[in-house]
Amino acid sequence: MKKIIFVCIFLLGMFSLTGCNLQKEKTENLKQDKVDDTLIAKDLDVNTEAKPSVIPLEESAYEIVTGDNITIAFAFVKDVIEENFDKLTQSYQYDKLMKEAMNQSDTQKMIIYYNKQCGALKEIMDAYIINSGTNQQVMIPVKFTNTDINYCIVFDQNQNIIGFTYTDYSEKAKDKKIPNNIIEREYTFQSDELEFAGTLTTPKEEGNYPVVILVHGSGANDRDETIYQNKPFRDIAWALAEQGIASYRYDKRTFLYPDITASDKSFTVYDETINDAVAAAKMVSGLDNIDKSRVFILGHSLGGYLIPRIAELTPDVSGYIMMASPAQHMKYYIMDQYNFLVNEDGVVTTVEQTSLDAIKKQVKLIKKPDTIPENSIILGAYKNYWVDFNQYNAIKEAKNMKKSILVLQGERDYQVTMKQFNLWKKAFHNDDKWEFKSYKFLNHLMMEGKGKPSSMEYKNASSVDQTVLLDIADFINKD
Repeated sequence: MKKIIFVCIFLLGMFSLTGCNLQKEKTENLKQDKVDDTLIAKDLDVNTEAKPSVIPLEESAYEIVTGDNITIAFAFVKDVIEENFDKLTQSYQYDKLMKEAMNQSDTQKMIIYYNKQCGALKEIMDAYIINSGTNQQVMIPVKFTNTDINYCIVFDQNQNIIGFTYTDYSEKAKDKKIPNNIIEREYTFQSDELEFAGTLTTPKEEGNYPVVILVHGSGANDRDETIYQNKPFRDIAWALAEQGIASYRYDKRTFLYPDITASDKSFTVYDETINDAVAAAKMVSGLDNIDKSRVFILGHSLGGYLIPRIAELTPDVSGYIMMASPAQHMKYYIMDQYNFLVNEDGVVTTVEQTSLDAIKKQVKLIKKPDTIPENSIILGAYKNYWVDFNQYNAIKEAKNMKKSILVLQGERDYQVTMKQFNLWKKAFHNDDKWEFKSYKFLNHLMMEGKGKPSSMEYKNASSVDQTVLLDIADFINKD
């Protein structure tokens, strides 16, 4: 069943250097005020003449649906299935683009068409929530006579609906229970006069444990690096604790303070990642049950790319782990990521091509950041971010690292590819401090997949591969 896009709808909201967050940028750049011209009623033979015309919002005879996001989403899906178009246009709070889309006759025709394709309603399953920075996706799995699908309703922090789409069917995964032999405690730390919350995970028994600080990739990530139903940082933390290794994971600055970070024109990767990772390591090294002589830092994607800068500011750390980490500035491969995503279904629409053309112009600017206008936001950041970023050469700065480094890479990772891993390996394969491991069937989350890589596989509830977890534990324990 072909997926449709109404407006800004399919958000991965995760991490990596553009990484999983790239899909969010892609769809936000594809915001549109009408649906694909190839899927209109005249082509689908759908009769909509009997449907009432859209009533302007100010003339609404309906009350606004209220409640939490799940309650609102359930009501929205029910009205979509029942084709209550007057209510859909009048009873829900939308952002500007979504409001325009929901008032389009083509949108109504699309809903009618997909309802017809799905068949009769059988069952609406339990909803689940996916957080994406300050936005929240409510996923509602629905079973029909002809097919099963998920409705994805996206809310902003003001409870405006900012997106809606049909996606592949995926039921709510069973919540994982914390293992009985480990314990988690909350600790906060200060960085640049801001307060950060995080979780320390340790074995239950009193001890003097080595500890690893988990550093996110790009995007507004929570402490678990949640994407859909997957929580790779939580997987790592629990598995290491069972191996006698403590860990600390914390909510990222762009997750906790989106308004502050979005408006800061002086913002750089030091603000985004480096300063907070350094502050977290300093705080954790002073905690009880922690062996301050055995502190490690693991960086995923962007977090790994920045490890050489982090290492410069953490001379007492024992070692570093770079997981799915680029070796180059994103200007060298970001277009490959965008091209991969728009070509996943084998068709590049006019809207997608327009988006690609716009991205190409922005990539051209980040190659020469001094040419970026002062008040312009390019690929989500102001000029200062890109000027600083352009001065950073990860491989060059990594030559100054004095401690042990483990580099981990999934061979099915389409975001940070084997090319990046091989650049690290080529530069440091003769250096005894460096260790390299790649995994044939793993993706950017270090989770197993099959066949051709796809952004859609992130939706499948999974766990970080056990081999990776053991390799991390072995690296820490042998230091």
